[in-house]
Amino acid sequence: MITPVALICHKRPEHTARALERIAAVKPPRFIVISDGPRSAAEREAVGATRALVERLPWKTDLVREYTDENLGCPQRTCTGLDTAFHLFEEVIILEDDTLPDLSFFPYCGDLLVASPWANLVKNIGFGEDAALTADQNPLADRPTEPVSFPLRHPPLELDLALRESDVQELDAAFYRYGFSR
Repeated sequence: MITPVALICHKRPEHTARALERIAAVKPPRFIVISDGPRSAAEREAVGATRALVERLPWKTDLVREYTDENLGCPQRTCTGLDTAFHLFEEVIILEDDTLPDLSFFPYCGDLLVASPWANLVKNIGFGEDAALTADQNPLADRPTEPVSFPLRHPPLELDLALRESDVQELDAAFYRYGFSR
Protein backbone atom coordinates (compact mmCIF):
# COMPACT_ATOMS: atom_id res chain seq x y z
CA MET A 1 0.00 0.00 0.00
CA ILE A 2 1.36 3.42 -0.94
CA THR A 3 -1.57 5.80 -0.36
CA PRO A 4 -1.24 7.85 2.84
CA VAL A 5 -3.92 7.42 5.49
CA ALA A 6 -5.38 10.14 7.72
CA LEU A 7 -7.16 9.31 10.96
CA ILE A 8 -9.37 11.92 12.61
CA CYS A 9 -9.72 11.23 16.33
CA HIS A 10 -10.45 13.13 19.51
CA LYS A 11 -11.35 11.66 22.90
CA ARG A 12 -12.36 8.04 22.34
CA PRO A 13 -9.32 5.82 22.99
CA GLU A 14 -11.33 2.58 22.66
CA HIS A 15 -12.60 3.54 19.21
CA THR A 16 -9.21 4.87 18.16
CA ALA A 17 -7.46 1.67 19.29
CA ARG A 18 -9.77 -0.41 17.09
CA ALA A 19 -9.28 1.90 14.11
CA LEU A 20 -5.48 1.86 14.59
CA GLU A 21 -5.52 -1.94 14.75
CA ARG A 22 -7.25 -2.04 11.38
CA ILE A 23 -4.91 0.55 9.85
CA ALA A 24 -1.87 -1.33 11.22
CA ALA A 25 -2.89 -4.37 9.18
CA VAL A 26 -2.12 -2.47 5.95
CA LYS A 27 0.92 -0.56 7.32
CA PRO A 28 0.58 2.71 5.40
CA PRO A 29 4.04 4.20 4.83
CA ARG A 30 2.69 7.71 5.50
CA PHE A 31 0.15 8.33 8.25
CA ILE A 32 -1.34 11.56 9.59
CA VAL A 33 -3.33 11.72 12.81
CA ILE A 34 -5.64 14.72 13.19
CA SER A 35 -6.73 15.44 16.76
CA ASP A 36 -8.63 18.37 18.24
CA GLY A 37 -7.80 19.69 21.68
CA PRO A 38 -9.98 19.02 24.72
CA ARG A 39 -13.08 21.15 25.28
CA SER A 40 -12.60 21.06 29.04
CA ALA A 41 -10.24 19.85 31.75
CA ALA A 42 -12.43 16.77 32.09
CA GLU A 43 -11.69 15.80 28.46
CA ARG A 44 -7.94 16.33 28.76
CA GLU A 45 -7.27 12.79 30.04
CA ALA A 46 -9.31 11.10 27.28
CA VAL A 47 -7.65 13.20 24.57
CA GLY A 48 -4.23 12.37 26.04
CA ALA A 49 -5.03 8.64 26.19
CA THR A 50 -6.19 8.73 22.57
CA ARG A 51 -3.02 10.48 21.42
CA ALA A 52 -0.82 8.12 23.47
CA LEU A 53 -2.05 5.21 21.31
CA VAL A 54 -0.38 6.84 18.31
CA GLU A 55 2.98 6.66 20.07
CA ARG A 56 2.79 2.84 20.09
CA LEU A 57 2.18 2.16 16.40
CA PRO A 58 3.31 -1.38 15.55
CA TRP A 59 4.68 -0.50 12.11
CA LYS A 60 7.26 1.88 10.66
CA THR A 61 5.64 4.91 9.09
CA ASP A 62 6.28 8.56 8.36
CA LEU A 63 3.97 9.83 11.10
CA VAL A 64 2.52 13.34 11.13
CA ARG A 65 0.86 14.41 14.38
CA GLU A 66 -1.58 17.17 13.48
CA TYR A 67 -2.70 18.09 17.00
CA THR A 68 -4.12 21.26 18.50
CA ASP A 69 -3.95 22.19 22.16
CA GLU A 70 -7.15 24.24 22.08
CA ASN A 71 -10.49 22.90 20.95
CA LEU A 72 -11.48 24.22 17.54
CA GLY A 73 -14.63 22.13 17.25
CA CYS A 74 -15.22 19.22 14.94
CA PRO A 75 -16.01 21.09 11.69
CA GLN A 76 -13.11 23.54 11.90
CA ARG A 77 -10.61 20.98 13.21
CA THR A 78 -11.51 18.54 10.48
CA CYS A 79 -11.06 21.21 7.81
CA THR A 80 -7.77 22.53 9.19
CA GLY A 81 -6.42 19.01 9.68
CA LEU A 82 -7.35 17.96 6.16
CA ASP A 83 -5.83 21.20 4.84
CA THR A 84 -2.55 20.00 6.33
CA ALA A 85 -3.03 16.46 4.99
CA PHE A 86 -3.61 17.69 1.43
CA HIS A 87 -0.76 20.17 1.73
CA LEU A 88 1.55 17.24 2.52
CA PHE A 89 0.03 14.57 0.28
CA GLU A 90 -1.73 14.71 -3.07
CA GLU A 91 -4.02 11.81 -2.16
CA VAL A 92 -5.17 10.57 1.24
CA ILE A 93 -7.52 7.88 2.50
CA ILE A 94 -9.49 9.56 5.30
CA LEU A 95 -10.93 7.66 8.25
CA GLU A 96 -12.54 8.72 11.49
CA ASP A 97 -11.99 6.98 14.81
CA ASP A 98 -15.43 5.36 14.69
CA THR A 99 -14.95 3.70 11.30
CA LEU A 100 -13.65 0.17 10.76
CA PRO A 101 -13.22 -0.50 7.06
CA ASP A 102 -12.70 -3.97 5.69
CA LEU A 103 -9.06 -4.51 4.74
CA SER A 104 -10.07 -4.56 1.07
CA PHE A 105 -11.15 -0.93 1.47
CA PHE A 106 -7.55 0.33 1.43
CA PRO A 107 -6.41 -1.13 -1.92
CA TYR A 108 -9.84 -0.32 -3.35
CA CYS A 109 -9.38 3.37 -2.45
CA GLY A 110 -5.84 3.35 -3.78
CA ASP A 111 -7.03 1.86 -7.08
CA LEU A 112 -9.86 4.38 -7.37
CA LEU A 113 -7.47 7.27 -6.77
CA VAL A 114 -5.34 6.03 -9.66
CA ALA A 115 -8.16 5.09 -12.02
CA SER A 116 -10.57 7.99 -11.40
CA PRO A 117 -8.73 10.78 -9.58
CA TRP A 118 -11.25 13.49 -10.50
CA ALA A 119 -14.48 11.48 -10.41
CA ASN A 120 -17.13 12.69 -7.98
CA LEU A 121 -18.34 9.41 -6.49
CA VAL A 122 -20.37 10.80 -3.57
CA LYS A 123 -23.09 13.43 -3.77
CA ASN A 124 -23.48 15.79 -0.82
CA ILE A 125 -27.13 16.56 -0.18
CA GLY A 126 -26.49 18.18 3.21
CA PHE A 127 -26.75 21.81 2.07
CA GLY A 128 -29.62 24.20 2.65
CA GLU A 129 -31.82 25.57 5.41
CA ASP A 130 -32.12 22.28 7.33
CA ALA A 131 -28.42 21.42 7.13
CA ALA A 132 -26.37 21.06 10.30
CA LEU A 133 -23.32 23.01 9.10
CA THR A 134 -23.84 24.20 5.51
CA ALA A 135 -27.02 26.28 5.45
CA ASP A 136 -25.85 28.63 2.69
CA GLN A 137 -26.03 27.65 -0.95
CA ASN A 138 -22.75 26.37 -2.30
CA PRO A 139 -21.37 25.48 -5.74
CA LEU A 140 -20.50 22.04 -4.36
CA ALA A 141 -24.12 21.35 -3.40
CA ASP A 142 -25.97 18.72 -5.35
CA ARG A 143 -23.10 17.99 -7.76
CA PRO A 144 -23.85 14.98 -9.93
CA THR A 145 -21.92 11.80 -9.33
CA GLU A 146 -19.84 10.12 -12.00
CA PRO A 147 -19.63 6.36 -12.38
CA VAL A 148 -16.41 4.43 -12.14
CA SER A 149 -15.80 1.97 -14.96
CA PHE A 150 -14.75 -1.55 -14.11
CA PRO A 151 -12.33 -3.11 -14.49
CA LEU A 152 -10.25 -0.21 -13.24
CA ARG A 153 -7.72 1.09 -15.72
CA HIS A 154 -4.84 3.52 -15.30
CA PRO A 155 -5.77 7.01 -16.56
CA PRO A 156 -4.04 8.55 -19.57
CA LEU A 157 -0.75 10.15 -18.65
CA GLU A 158 -1.91 13.63 -19.65
CA LEU A 159 -4.55 15.20 -17.41
CA ASP A 160 -6.71 18.14 -18.41
CA LEU A 161 -5.01 20.79 -16.26
CA ALA A 162 -7.65 23.40 -17.11
CA LEU A 163 -10.31 21.18 -15.56
CA ARG A 164 -8.15 20.58 -12.53
CA GLU A 165 -7.53 24.32 -12.07
CA SER A 166 -11.25 25.09 -12.30
CA ASP A 167 -11.98 22.44 -9.66
CA VAL A 168 -9.37 23.98 -7.37
CA GLN A 169 -10.80 27.46 -7.90
CA GLU A 170 -14.32 26.21 -7.17
CA LEU A 171 -13.17 24.55 -3.95
CA ASP A 172 -11.18 27.61 -2.90
CA ALA A 173 -14.24 29.82 -3.41
CA ALA A 174 -16.39 27.45 -1.36
CA PHE A 175 -13.85 27.23 1.47
CA TYR A 176 -13.48 31.01 1.51
CA ARG A 177 -17.24 31.50 1.84
CA TYR A 178 -17.26 29.27 4.91
CA GLY A 179 -14.26 30.93 6.52
CA PHE A 180 -11.66 28.26 5.76
CA SER A 181 -8.51 28.40 3.66
CA ARG A 182 -6.52 25.78 1.83
